[in-house]
Amino acid sequence: MAFEPVETAPSDPETRSGVDRRLFMRGVAASAAVALPALAGRASAHACCRVCWVDVKPNCCPNAIVPDDEVILIAAGWPHFDPEKVKFIPTKGSVDAGFDGCQSFQNPRYDRDCRGIRELLAERDGRFARPESWAVLDMNGDGTPDTIFTVRVADLELEPDDAHLILAGHDAEGDCSVIGIDAVDVRTDG
Repeated sequence: MAFEPVETAPSDPETRSGVDRRLFMRGVAASAAVALPALAGRASAHACCRVCWVDVKPNCCPNAIVPDDEVILIAAGWPHFDPEKVKFIPTKGSVDAGFDGCQSFQNPRYDRDCRGIRELLAERDGRFARPESWAVLDMNGDGTPDTIFTVRVADLELEPDDAHLILAGHDAEGDCSVIGIDAVDVRTDG
């Protein structure tokens, strides 16, 4: 099953994903004023980070993945990815950004934070997969476009003790990193 890229344009230039851009920019400016000393010498991609929901294998829980599977679908609550910069990274262990159970595109949770997910990313071992294809559509009927990716399971190089799959990407409309996380259950027994 392959998806073709679909370009979407928001109906109101002041609104992106239901967030008033002026309000968002005010928050970014206030955060930057506090964080600038700490950010000196760091890449600008770390200055702005957005968390989106990620649902591995939509409509499934647990998110059981058999390494012999060909592809899996992964939905993300963000429509403006630069697809060339999206990676799906398997990780082990627990983190405050992690959670019990599965994320659901039908009732997404936004209680993750960039710092917690980045702490988990700091422990990654170099494995990742890029999307094979992607499409922009409204997954959950909330009127806001989302993105659905197909990913080759073999490219993930999953290991039995992997506990999370992290989406690490970049916003196509700005200089923000966009990250999200969902739980996975790697099954070796088929």
